[in-house]
Amino acid sequence: MNPVAVLRDARGGEDPDPVETESDKELDRIYRAAKHAVQVGLKVSAGHGLNYSNILPLLKARAMEEVSIGHAIIARAVFVGLARAVEEMLEILE
Repeated sequence: MNPVAVLRDARGGEDPDPVETESDKELDRIYRAAKHAVQVGLKVSAGHGLNYSNILPLLKARAMEEVSIGHAIIARAVFVGLARAVEEMLEILE
């Protein structure tokens, strides 16, 4: 079993403004950390604060093997039902 590096942004999962420079800097840090983790033999996963608004930029770090999005889906399901919440996430991920 390979060790795993779990990455999360330093802001604690805030919903980033896609045009905000600080968000771009944080994403760049995550991309570099993911690349380095793979180079040293770690699997890379992400979690803690991922949601419908911020998942796509994070997935551009091709090194991601796993993302923990269950909390976001269940939270959304409270308002739209579980089936709809899962469908919405799958639409984003396609």
